Amino acid sequence: MELRGKEKKNKDLFWIGKALEGKAEGYNYLLEYYYPQLYVCLRAMVNSDQEAEDLTIESLTKAFNSLPSYDKSYAFSTWIYRIARNHCIDYCRKRELPLMFTDKHYLLNAKADVRPSGYMETPETILLRQDMVIAVRDLVQKLSPHYCKLITLRYFHDYSYDELSKALNLSVDIIKVQLFRAKKRLKMLVDKEEFKKCIAFDI
Repeated sequence: MELRGKEKKNKDLFWIGKALEGKAEGYNYLLEYYYPQLYVCLRAMVNSDQEAEDLTIESLTKAFNSLPSYDKSYAFSTWIYRIARNHCIDYCRKRELPLMFTDKHYLLNAKADVRPSGYMETPETILLRQDMVIAVRDLVQKLSPHYCKLITLRYFHDYSYDELSKALNLSVDIIKVQLFRAKKRLKMLVDKEEFKKCIAFDI
């Protein structure tokens, strides 16, 4: 697995070099390889296929324009996913659109039903999706026991507010306030971990 990672990084660096030389084939490789993966990540953050497509193209454009500043000591995937994630968050906030905590059917349950036409998963995208699920679940376990239970019941088991109220013997209003605080705390953990995955929150 480590060797595969080094081989992938070397391949990315080769095509990045071509792109920096102004050669179209360098950009074409990066576009064809990363477009599907970025699209799947961004589609998990917004409610529209068209928005996800536009954001993917805009993110790739930003990344291509910033290629000279790319630090080769880091994986290119980490760098480009962070650009895409931040661009999506800025886009939603400027338009006062809700940032999705996560697409439950895509991220928490690892069922991706929102893919561009003709998209086929590669071993890399399958591993990425599985890593995202594991990463979120691991971070939830770092919350306080009560917040962990709230997040788990709400997003892993699809509890409604009424069901949470009955299960925890708390009013719906208190549930909403505590869930807000739990998600805020989880967001802080995500930011601290500096994920290369695309995770956003509706807070």
